[in-house]
Amino acid sequence: MTVGQRTASPGRNGSRRLGDTITIRGDYQYRALTEGPRVQRFWHDTKRWLVQRYLAPGPGDRVLDVGCGSGVVAAALADAPVLECVGVDGNPDAIAFASAHFRRPNLRFVRGLVDELDFTAGSFDACCCLELIEHIQLEQGRELLATIGRFLRPGGRLLITTPNYRSGWPLLEWALDRSGRVPHLMDDQHVTFYTHARLRALWQSGGWSPLRQHTCCTVAPWAALSSWSLAERIRNHEGWFPWGTLLVHLLEKR
Repeated sequence: MTVGQRTASPGRNGSRRLGDTITIRGDYQYRALTEGPRVQRFWHDTKRWLVQRYLAPGPGDRVLDVGCGSGVVAAALADAPVLECVGVDGNPDAIAFASAHFRRPNLRFVRGLVDELDFTAGSFDACCCLELIEHIQLEQGRELLATIGRFLRPGGRLLITTPNYRSGWPLLEWALDRSGRVPHLMDDQHVTFYTHARLRALWQSGGWSPLRQHTCCTVAPWAALSSWSLAERIRNHEGWFPWGTLLVHLLEKR
């Protein structure tokens, strides 16, 4: 997901990253889901699958999508259905695309960094933060979780995903950067690298309780090359594999 197009500025703990150093088109995630290569389409479809499976929002819930990008996950949450879904992103082009393309009475998009927002404390039942924290500095990630914690009610759920750097992901990222098929990742987008242990350390002191911790997108996206339905079946069972390319942590606010 995108975090904006601004440059970093000084902060309390060094450089506060305010955006990627390259321009990400506002419709990037939408095109990746609908027009990209089959592996890429399945990867982005898995994000919608994860939020529907683990957040399982109900008709009376208010849900927050932090780093919503083109709005595809937020739209899926709004269709769940929920009382309200709010998508937040720092990229004005992404917010403009999402607002124009996904029109729902229970869905709205807000441009801004999450620590600049002023939602009422405890006003959301669930939140997803998908492939965002690798785009910001480690201390910013800790502050991000604290901010989300204020927005969630007690017992509210937070779903985090991020690439697993104790897997084949670094090799995949290296190959993608040289392929030119995606906006350049290393340093231009990804600046903080997570493993299960490092991600746990990020949230353990912040008032969160773990509900699920596993990986995904190991074999399933590649299986989609031959059969989408086979890939879906594999996706249901590949979480046990400890070296999957994407970390999935489902947390509950104490």
